[in-house]
This record gives sequence, structure tokens and C-alpha cells, in this order.
Amino acid sequence: MRKDSEHPFRQFENDPGRHALVELFVREHCGKIKDLLRDCVPLAKGSFGNILGIRGKAATALGLALKEYPRKYESVIAPFAEQQRLSVNIPSAPRIWGSDQADGKDYVIMDEIPGVNLWALPQLQELPRAARLRIFLDALGIVDQYRKAGKRHNDITPSNLGVDATGDMRSFDPDFMSDLHQSDTDRFENKSVGSPAYMAPEAVINLPAGRGPHSDSFSMGATLIAAITGEILPKLLGENGVNDYFFYMLNTEKMQREIDVMLHEIIKDPVLLKVLLRLLHTDPAQRTVEPELRSELESGAADHRTMRYILDDYSPAYRTAVQQWEERMGMAGEQEGFMRTWLRRTAISCEKLIEFFKGLRNV
Repeated sequence: MRKDSEHPFRQFENDPGRHALVELFVREHCGKIKDLLRDCVPLAKGSFGNILGIRGKAATALGLALKEYPRKYESVIAPFAEQQRLSVNIPSAPRIWGSDQADGKDYVIMDEIPGVNLWALPQLQELPRAARLRIFLDALGIVDQYRKAGKRHNDITPSNLGVDATGDMRSFDPDFMSDLHQSDTDRFENKSVGSPAYMAPEAVINLPAGRGPHSDSFSMGATLIAAITGEILPKLLGENGVNDYFFYMLNTEKMQREIDVMLHEIIKDPVLLKVLLRLLHTDPAQRTVEPELRSELESGAADHRTMRYILDDYSPAYRTAVQQWEERMGMAGEQEGFMRTWLRRTAISCEKLIEFFKGLRNV
């Protein structure tokens, strides 16, 4: 794709015609998940199982993926219907279209997002400043999206955040999500869930209640410092073992002092430093990033189109992921009329689409 053009993935992702075709596809394959599994390829590892790209002529054209969940995790996974509702209301989350079961596993059918997670990008300090500011600004926006929906993500990590083909930041794996003010006791039945290296101190101190409404902000700070340095927060603070780190978090005054020292030593950009000092505060009430500070981020941040070609230049993994999606969708090199061309390529006939709309009218 030309760097001065908008990437058509966003148009593809949000196109109402595609949505109708996907709903038809999911309806036709309900109870037939084994048929889809025969044509799947591994894309990535999720919190509990693989994310699989659905292939085959029609499925490839629709840009869909499967995520699998072993049934033994059923008690801590957010209900799929709730995840599906969330995916409609949170722009950064992949759209979830349906769920099914086979061979002791649950599966959700979701959009495949072309791009890479933060671990697959170069360390942020190696990117131009405008790209770093954009990633920070979008990261704050993702926390805002979940809060606005009345939810906590509960597992924000570099693996669960990424950048898509349009240069937009995306959030993945809302498996552990809960209501914003819901205690871990109620949500997880006293089970320990999440990624310890990115947990907020209150997740440990307040046991069994655990996380609070500002815990995602701390996890986002821990994610961003890891993306900058390539090291997780416990290691940056000199704590290697999980149990040692949990014990360390109990002394919030000491932890706060050492976080402040570490950030001042590592982060030389004054704007990013101010953001991280906020997000990584051990007092949840101090984690708010003021509008003035967000304005400082926005004033120097790359727009999403520029972000896309910065990553195309700096990240071979990103460039490859986007190119593979373009080639798979048969759109490499095309600039105009993508949706028209795509509709001609889909294996779902117009007759089936008409039947689908008739069915909706009769519901």
C-alpha cells in the first residue's frame, strides 16, 4: 500500500456489508466448529490457548479468527456473551461474533487483526519520539475506553496490546475483564489471575478484594515501561521472583521511592516521564493523567497514518504481518475500490445474503 494513502483495513473491519456476511457465516457454522478447525492455522498464543486464523475460501475473505479456551478455565473467563457486547462498545477490542464448543474446549469467533503486539515491536526508545508519544496517547485512550464501558481489563500486558495495519493501538484478550468496581473476590472466587509482573500493588495488598477501578492504569504503566526498556517492572526494581515481588509490593512507600528513582534514571523525555510517574503511582488516587498532560502528548504525537509508515520502516515484524494480511485478502498494491473488489472475491453468494436479510426481517 502507498504510505500516503489510508490503509483499507479499518473500512474493511467496519463495513456493514461485511458484518452481514460474517453473521451469516457464523450462523451457518454454529455447532460445526470442527469443520472450521480443519482449515485453521496458528496465529498467536493467548492467555489460555492458541488464536487460530480461519482459512478456506469464504473464511479467509471474511478475515476471521478462532480463540480457544480449555474448559478447565471456565470459572475465571468472562462470559462470552459479555465479551461480545464489550467488543461492540470498545473500539480497540477485536469484534467477537459468536462462540461454540468442541472436544472439551470453548471457542470464540472473532476478527483477525493484522499487526503485532508491543513485544514484537522494537523497544519504544528506538522509535522516533512522535511514535512513542502516539503509543502513550493511545494507551491512555484504551484505559479510558474500558472505564467508559464500566469495565476493567485486568490483564494489560505488552502481549495484550498491539498496533494494527492502520497504525491504531488495539487491546486483546479481555478474558479476565470485570465490572469497574467489582472485587476480585466476587469476580474470580479467590483465584489468582492475571500477569503478576504487571499487577498493581492493591491487587496484592487488598487480598482477597484485589484490584480496584484504577488498577488498569498501573498495569498500563508497567506495560509501557516494559515496551520502552524490554524489561519487566519487577526486574527494573531489582526483584526477580514472583513471590519476592509480591512481598516487595506490600511496602508501598519503599516501592514508590524506587519507582521514582528508576523512572528518572531511565526516562529522559519529560512528557513521558510525567505520564509514567502518574500511572505507576502506588496510590490509586494519584494515577489520573490530567488533560494538560494529554495535550502535551497529542501536540507531538504522530497521526495514525504517519504511525503506520514509521512502523513499516522500523519494524520488520509489523511490515511482514500487514503484508501477509494484504496478500491473503488479495489486495496487495490496490488503492481504490477495495470493498467492491473484496465483495466479488467472497465465496458467499448474493442469494445467501438475500436469504439472510429475509431471515432478519422475520425475526
